[in-house]
Amino acid sequence: RGVGSDGRWFSAVEGKSAPYTGTLKVEYVSKGARFYFHQDQFYPLDEVKFSDGDAVNKDGHNHLFTMNFAVPFTALLSGEESFEITADDDTFVYVGDKLVIDMGGLHDATTGKFSISEEGEVYTAMEGEELAFTGVRVDKDENAIVRIFHADRDAKDSVFKVDFVGMNISV
Repeated sequence: RGVGSDGRWFSAVEGKSAPYTGTLKVEYVSKGARFYFHQDQFYPLDEVKFSDGDAVNKDGHNHLFTMNFAVPFTALLSGEESFEITADDDTFVYVGDKLVIDMGGLHDATTGKFSISEEGEVYTAMEGEELAFTGVRVDKDENAIVRIFHADRDAKDSVFKVDFVGMNISV
């Protein structure tokens, strides 16, 4: 089961948390068919007032949040399809229902990536590692999905960057 599928991470708790739906506005670069979102200071809930006065918000930022989203794509199997994510703290990326990037735990900004071969094989690597086959495959013209779960669990920094390159995604 995916992170949060049992409701522990994404449930409202009276007086402590509340659901919020928002949008990440991605940039598009036609050369290379790149969709990206980059923020070195990522505080998507600063305008949401449910945690005013919390000790972790002493710097004016709304810390300690979780988010999840899904990005549908159609596999082209061009050999040019790739995905990269940089984030601090818990971040899990799934292709379909298979975990392909595990950046769990409290940590500084870390980068994980995956690429899709012309044969539909999904290869992944963490920062400084060589790409390795995950055992996950997608079929050409298959409707697939990238699922991202992220939890900012400290009140230090908040970095979030995603890059979809060469992928036929639905935004």
